[in-house]
Amino acid sequence: MKQLQKFILPLLIGLFIVIIYLFYFERSEQLGKFSSFDPNNSASKEIRVKLLKERGIDKAGAEAIYWVMDGENKEMMIVGPSPDKLPQGFENSEFIILLGHLSQNGFHAHNVQID
Repeated sequence: MKQLQKFILPLLIGLFIVIIYLFYFERSEQLGKFSSFDPNNSASKEIRVKLLKERGIDKAGAEAIYWVMDGENKEMMIVGPSPDKLPQGFENSEFIILLGHLSQNGFHAHNVQID
């Protein structure tokens, strides 16, 4: 019985760590929502969105401009990093993860990752 008692606390701690990982650190497959961003706050947050390839990707200027859709089916123009900083295969990806904030003319992305 004493040996069993020695394993209860480490088992509970391990279970607690697994639960925290599953619910906090595990990346969700759901799309994010632009409504969760405060337009008056310039702090960068991550959001997972669907890339709307049919709307086109403008790489002509200093920043890439493209359109995405969030989990509420809201379309948003993204003004992002320069075209040479976009990840390889960006044009063919379905979902992307943006790090940025809302601005006056859409969403300003500081970083883009393919999901």
